[in-house]
Amino acid sequence: METRGSFGGAGGSGRRPDRGRRSPGRAFVNVAVAWLAVLALLVPAPVAGSGPDPGADRQAGPAADDRDNGMAEETGSLEETDWSGGEEWLSEEHASIADPLEPMNRFFFAVNDRLYFWVLKPVSRAYGRILPEDVRIGVGNCFDNLQAPLRLINALLQGKVKGATIVLARFVINSTLGVAGFGDPAKTEFNLATQAEDFGQTLGHYGVGEGVYLCWPLLGPSSIRDSCGTALDSFFNLTSHVVPDKPAVAVGLYTGQRINQTSLSLEDYELFRKYSFDPYVAMREAYVQYRRNQTLDKAAKGGSFLSEGAEPGYIPSRTLN
Repeated sequence: METRGSFGGAGGSGRRPDRGRRSPGRAFVNVAVAWLAVLALLVPAPVAGSGPDPGADRQAGPAADDRDNGMAEETGSLEETDWSGGEEWLSEEHASIADPLEPMNRFFFAVNDRLYFWVLKPVSRAYGRILPEDVRIGVGNCFDNLQAPLRLINALLQGKVKGATIVLARFVINSTLGVAGFGDPAKTEFNLATQAEDFGQTLGHYGVGEGVYLCWPLLGPSSIRDSCGTALDSFFNLTSHVVPDKPAVAVGLYTGQRINQTSLSLEDYELFRKYSFDPYVAMREAYVQYRRNQTLDKAAKGGSFLSEGAEPGYIPSRTLN
């Protein structure tokens, strides 16, 4: 995370910045990007159609036959079923992402799961008891409004002129009529929906593969491509430049954003976990499909990950988008 960036210089304090000392945020980003580059070279790329055989888990025996017969009586003959579209589902677009680091990813998923129930949920619940829901929604709108430069840059990089115009219009309207972004009159009065664009989508737009699946501690589900995109996003997110040279402030703002967002959706992750046979696999598949839909502009504008299955950004939840 960049803390001494192009938006703030030396923070206007009048003192000359120390160019010989790297900020902890920049050092972390450099190490993370270098590690991801090594992973991209060492881990084989996913192969389309290399997932498990859909028919491999089919059960045999009299019990299975009786059950199948009962289902056939209720739903009719399987031969009459329209299976059109099956090839599309098994196409590369719907193929699962490669997960050669699954043992490590499952470990971090379990860590994030415990942190959610032991730390994030209690803190978010207490936070929600202090601030009314309308105030928390306004705080979320403010954080969302600060992502406008990031979204504008990525919309332009992808050649989405209309989307970039909407992003700019939303920022101007919400920063003025919405009182510094606290309200969202751009959506309620002018029907201008949020344009969720980031560097991960931009890399995908230009054909960069998603690489392998990763589950980061604290940050949650990702991929090599999205992890590199997140590192780039941090340079253009205004919350990273509120107080230059003080990464603790940026970390505090990020933590506050996550607590505020979680307080508005406490039951989402728990319901997702409750009704998943394997929460880790369900989270991975939901995240990958959601990100692919975003890259192809198929995801609902302004929708969250949990509203479509799970959440990529907070524990274990990337997006107020």
